[in-house]
Amino acid sequence: MKNLLIAASAFLLILLVAVTLPAASEVTSLQAKDSGREIQVKVGALIELSLPEQAGTGYQWEFDRLDQQHFELLKTATRSLAEKHLVGGPVLKTWRLKAKTAGDSQLTLDYFRSWEGRGQAVKHFQVKVRIR
Repeated sequence: MKNLLIAASAFLLILLVAVTLPAASEVTSLQAKDSGREIQVKVGALIELSLPEQAGTGYQWEFDRLDQQHFELLKTATRSLAEKHLVGGPVLKTWRLKAKTAGDSQLTLDYFRSWEGRGQAVKHFQVKVRIR
């Protein structure tokens, strides 16, 4: 009887821990080659977008009106792609976003020099996102 009580207590403890731990969030990774695609994610899912920049040229990727109703920007990071971390060398810029509410939206970015303006963008990135 004592062994049965111990086993039942252990089972209940494992069940309690499993129920209270948050589920691992789904992460969808996007790169430059994904421009033009349509993706579908769940509410609460994470989207990680990584695009290369050439830091010394002045060109930078910027969102064209990030839809804050559907997305929350959690983090922006930049890491060097050069072996010796050269100043002005190639970098990878990464944005981590969370899908907040159901609906259809887009992630649209332009690659341009700030002093020339968005109208002089030399590259564009766009993905249609369906959040369910």
